[in-house]
Amino acid sequence: MKKYSAVIVDVDGTLAEFDPEEVRHWVLGEEKHWDAFFDHMETAAPIDAVVKLVRILHQQGQKILICSGRPETHMART
Repeated sequence: MKKYSAVIVDVDGTLAEFDPEEVRHWVLGEEKHWDAFFDHMETAAPIDAVVKLVRILHQQGQKILICSGRPETHMART
C-alpha cells in the first residue's frame, strides 16, 4: 500500500478567523442559520500565522488539503 502525506487545514476557525461568541446564535441554537454564518465568514480575516505556515509547508513540497464543512452551494464563496 502506497503511503501519502499531506497537511490538512479547515477553513472556518483555522484559515479564517471568527469570534465564537459573535456567531453562536447562528450555529448553536436549535434553529440553524447557516446562510447568515456563511455570509459573515465571507469577509472573515485570514489568520496570518496559519496562512504563513501553510505557505511555508507548501514551498517545502508538502501537499496541502483545504477542507470545509460548508455545503457545495457555498463553494464559490469559500
